[in-house]
Amino acid sequence: MIRLSDLKASFQDLKHLSKHERMVQVCGLLTAYFQQDNIQPIIVGG
Repeated sequence: MIRLSDLKASFQDLKHLSKHERMVQVCGLLTAYFQQDNIQPIIVGG
């Protein structure tokens, strides 16, 4: 189980990445976090 505090700490570890790579990694972390509650995020954009 991923705790919210662990998720926040993981975000801090992404600061050295490029903007694009950070966005991909954040999406992966959020997907794993929400999966615990059977929530499937959908990414949309313009």
